[in-house]
Amino acid sequence: MTADQQMTIMVTRPREQAQAMTALLEQRGAAVYVFPTVEIRLLEDYTAVDAALASSIGYDWLVLTSVNGVEMLARRAAGLGLDLTARFATSQIAAIGPQTAAALQSLGLSVDLMPSQHVGEALAEALIARGVAGQRLLILRSELAREALIEQLEAAGARPEAFAVYTAVPPSDTDVAAAARVLAAGQIDLLSFASASAVENFAACFDVEALPALLARVRIACIGPITSQRALALLGRVDLQASEYSIPGLVNAMLAQEVPA
Repeated sequence: MTADQQMTIMVTRPREQAQAMTALLEQRGAAVYVFPTVEIRLLEDYTAVDAALASSIGYDWLVLTSVNGVEMLARRAAGLGLDLTARFATSQIAAIGPQTAAALQSLGLSVDLMPSQHVGEALAEALIARGVAGQRLLILRSELAREALIEQLEAAGARPEAFAVYTAVPPSDTDVAAAARVLAAGQIDLLSFASASAVENFAACFDVEALPALLARVRIACIGPITSQRALALLGRVDLQASEYSIPGLVNAMLAQEVPA
C-alpha cells in the first residue's frame, strides 16, 4: 500500500476487541469500517469451573486457547479470592497465540509452551511431544470450541478436563443494513475475519441469495485455516489467509495487498 492509496477494511471482531485491530490498521494508513459480528458473553453457570479452580487437585498443565479465556480466568479467580500464581505454581502453562500468552503473563503466569501454529491441533501435538500421557490438563475455552484438541490429547493417553468459560453470540446492536450498503457500493476492499464464529454470524446477517452480490467487489481475508474453512463453506471463497495466525499477522497480510485502481 503506497502513500497515495488507502485501503478500506471491514473489521468483524467483537466491538470491545475491534479497537486494537483498528488502531493497528489506521497506524499504517488503512481506513476501517467496524461491523461487529461477535459479542463475547458470560455463561449462566460457572459452578463446575469454579469447583475445578478452587479444588486442591493438582493439574500438570493449565491450557488457555484465547485472550477471552484468560480474561474469564481472571474474573473467576477474583470472584473466588484465588491467587492464580499460587494455584498453578506447580503447573506448566500452555497457550495458543502470543496475545493469549501476553494476557497470561499479565496475570503473573509464565507460559511454558506456545505452538508456532496457533490452532488446537498444533497445540495438541506440542503437548503430546512433551509427554502428557497420564497427566491432568485443565483447559479453559469457548463454549463453541472444536473438539480436536481434546480428542487428540485423549487419544495420546492424557487426562484433559475442559470447561467452557464464555460464549460468542451475534450482537444485538449491529447495523446490518448499513454494512450491506457499503459492501454493495464497493466501498470495502477487504472483509476480515478473525474467528470461525465471526464468519458464521456474518453469513447469518444476510439472505443467502444476496451474499454473492454483496461480496462480488470485496476480497475476503481470514486469520487462519479454521476460519478459512468456514468462509469457504459459507461465503464461497477465501482470497487471503494470514501466514501467522494472529491479529498482527492478519493485519500484515492484508496491508501487503495492492489497492484496486
